[in-house]
Amino acid sequence: MLEKSYQNNFYVVVLASELTVRRLSSRLGKADFLSKYSIALKEASECRYWIEIMIESNIISESKFKKMLPELHRIIKILISTTK
Repeated sequence: MLEKSYQNNFYVVVLASELTVRRLSSRLGKADFLSKYSIALKEASECRYWIEIMIESNIISESKFKKMLPELHRIIKILISTTK
């Protein structure tokens, strides 16, 4: 039950990151654009950190998040390359 809750939170963070990115439009200035991407990057990185801590602490099983972590890493890489 606890792992299901963490999985749901993971999905919320990933969706929030994606929604932040999708809300960006061509009307935004470069500073606003970078600010929004930086916020999405911060949220995704924090999510990855907590998932890794919970796996190392045996709070959740790695197998439940095995498919999600690569997707999260991919999102983080995209956000890092966009904010450089």
